[in-house]
Amino acid sequence: NMKLEQDFTNAIKDKKFKIVKKNNKVQFKNLKNKTIMEFSIPTQNDVWSFIAKNNWKLIMLENVGQDYGRASIKFDPAKKGVSGNTGCNNFFGTYSLSGNDHILFSSLGSTRMACIDKEVAKTEQKMLSLLSNKDLRFDVAEQTLNFYLDDKLVMMFGTVK
Repeated sequence: NMKLEQDFTNAIKDKKFKIVKKNNKVQFKNLKNKTIMEFSIPTQNDVWSFIAKNNWKLIMLENVGQDYGRASIKFDPAKKGVSGNTGCNNFFGTYSLSGNDHILFSSLGSTRMACIDKEVAKTEQKMLSLLSNKDLRFDVAEQTLNFYLDDKLVMMFGTVK
């Protein structure tokens, strides 16, 4: 990592670049118009195809990281559908996007099995509360899907292999 960082720093240090944006790529060109660096900007479709192809298991809820059992979420971008499990009951509904990083869940429903375990019942209540009619910001890291209420990280899901 340090060598990569050093190579990057040397490539840009004290140099002038022309920055060109082509579709979803940003190119740094030298004065001879040779591309020195190129970065890809993931499109909304790229992000959602990645989200859709994964099953996401709850790994952190309101700043508590632990094994939440079957608690999970899955997206169907074609239908703007969401489904999952709260650890006790299955849930389903729809979502809409606002901008590139805000999501609003709606029409949520769930099965109604009794949750005997009190911790599982608390997880279910918190999850459904956070997913119900709140404007959440989200982002995707390599292995996590993160949801924020205001600027506070409230739920983190990890990919299931």
